[in-house]
Amino acid sequence: MTGAHRSSSHSRAPVEQMETDAGAATAGSSRAPHRLIANPRRLAAPWVERLRPELLPALGAAALAGVISIWVMQLWRVDLKVPIVVGGDPTAALASIKDILTHGWYLTNPSLGVPFGQEFYDYPAYSGDTLYLLMAKALGLVSSDPVVVMNVFFLLCFPLITISAYLVLRRLGISLGAAFVCSVLYTVQPFRFDNSEGHIFLAAYFLVPVGCYLVLTQFMGRALFKPNPQRRGLRAYLTWRSAALVVLCLMVGSSDNYFAVFTVALMIPATIFSFIAVRRRQALIGGLVTVLLVLGTVGLNGLPTFIYAAQHGKNTVPGHRVPQETEMYGLSLANLVLPIEGHRIKPLANLTNRYLTTTLLPVRGETSWNNLGIVATLGLLWLVIALVVRCLRGGESGISDPRYAYAAIAAAIAFLIGTIGGLQTVFAYVVSPRLHAPNRIAIFVAFFALFGVALGLDQLRRRFAAGAFTRWVSAAMLVLVLAVGTFDQTSPKMIPPYAKQAAQYHSDATFIRAIERQLPGDASVFEFPYVPFPEAQPPGRMLPYDEFIGYLHSDRLRWSDGAMEGRPSDWVSVAITHPLPQLLQEISAIGFQGVYLDTFGFSDNGKVAIAALKKALGSAPLVSPNGRLYFFNMAQYNQQLHQRISQNQLAALAAAALYPG
Repeated sequence: MTGAHRSSSHSRAPVEQMETDAGAATAGSSRAPHRLIANPRRLAAPWVERLRPELLPALGAAALAGVISIWVMQLWRVDLKVPIVVGGDPTAALASIKDILTHGWYLTNPSLGVPFGQEFYDYPAYSGDTLYLLMAKALGLVSSDPVVVMNVFFLLCFPLITISAYLVLRRLGISLGAAFVCSVLYTVQPFRFDNSEGHIFLAAYFLVPVGCYLVLTQFMGRALFKPNPQRRGLRAYLTWRSAALVVLCLMVGSSDNYFAVFTVALMIPATIFSFIAVRRRQALIGGLVTVLLVLGTVGLNGLPTFIYAAQHGKNTVPGHRVPQETEMYGLSLANLVLPIEGHRIKPLANLTNRYLTTTLLPVRGETSWNNLGIVATLGLLWLVIALVVRCLRGGESGISDPRYAYAAIAAAIAFLIGTIGGLQTVFAYVVSPRLHAPNRIAIFVAFFALFGVALGLDQLRRRFAAGAFTRWVSAAMLVLVLAVGTFDQTSPKMIPPYAKQAAQYHSDATFIRAIERQLPGDASVFEFPYVPFPEAQPPGRMLPYDEFIGYLHSDRLRWSDGAMEGRPSDWVSVAITHPLPQLLQEISAIGFQGVYLDTFGFSDNGKVAIAALKKALGSAPLVSPNGRLYFFNMAQYNQQLHQRISQNQLAALAAAALYPG
């Protein structure tokens, strides 16, 4: 046996050992797990025995990641009853969580889009987030406050990401110390803090390591679904391993459409390449089954949208995407490897700022914090070097572990998918532009890069001779990598403005409670200005989805905004163009009992609109503590109008507004 062959065998041993059940002495020992599977009394024993020694280190890594996150975001300042991020996309997510807690699910909501209610079917923004929404619903059993549920969900994902990454790294043959460090660094990626509660379900990427595991396992040419040789036909695949993999595929398919599709997009070439390389039918079948399971789950989650479109016709207005958006939200290599914005070391912060302010690429907004950090960047570089050296020198090199090549190829394909003008852009022009932000695959690249770091750390550890001193050196190396990575991946810009946000949130809450004291239960409130739903750029200084402020803070009021754009239920889009006297008569006839006005939606802070409403309604407004929001009670106006005109005239006014010809 050559030295190169010995090195390759040694590097594969940890991976293959993770594949065997408890009691198997080596990677080639397969009889023990088969006997265990054949014995129904010991079916669960291998899983229990394998997980038990991993639980304490996994929990330790999760605890450390939690401590780091508390330090980075100053989470001791968090009030669980105030969103960590106030305004913008978190408002939409919070509204959907409230829908689930209040109305059972997010697809229909009678409290918005009055009088028809809001129907979410045309805008499947959360169709792929079923797992996360079910988690939110479960948290609702503990608290009925949607803000508490959202905050707890966000905080809970810190340990879930760490534990998932740790167990996957261990499953791939990484040593305990390296898996511990790299799982913590994966949890505190800039991607996590950038998305935060703004894209709360993207920030919940605890199943991305599982997707990466499926891809890397496929590249290794090993069958994902291993049959029991003591059985025949499909019964041979009825094993605990198969059941676990099916569950994981269902979870990946229900954990954000982006993550599910990226997993499939990586699995397809992994399956093709591994089959060409090893010609194993089981690997090919396993890859295809995995792809079908994940895609099938995505399809099932989107089934309500398909059924609704078949019954009511397709609505192409909401969430409209164009192919060129994939380049606006594409991944760039510079953005991946440069330091994060606001880096603690000023020259590094200046370097990134100079790039962001001079580049011609669209790197602002949600593309600005896809940075890997110095540790993961070096891991990515190390994977490239290992792959090139392996190609040039084969098994004769000192980097003969094939896992380097698998991770490097996976990272390269992920980058080709996400990069500006890459495979996702081609897909958008040829097939569909629905997934318009391929830069979100950066979190897959980060895992492959940190896997490369872990492989490198293990290789360095093996180079040291056994002994107490060298063990201390190895431990110090791990601590140094963790400290440098944490320092480099985080910055003071990740601390939300808690006091400012809390003041705004409490002002809004006080104002809405005051409105509720003036109105009877289930009263309807008309909102100014009108903002189309969803994804419309609101007027003035309003942030996206600020029209839901009233809904989020009210327990029993109903609101005019939120009807799906492009459907007949969006009657306000036409009625709002009517002269104010006519509009007030129409909304009175429909049954509205108040008018709510957000001054941020007007260029003059609503001065003209407020004066006109005061004159038309003949009542003084209620004003929020911060002076932003106004409310006019229509009780006196409604009484006078209903005394002045007949019920038939009122019905005609309501019909004219709700069903414009």
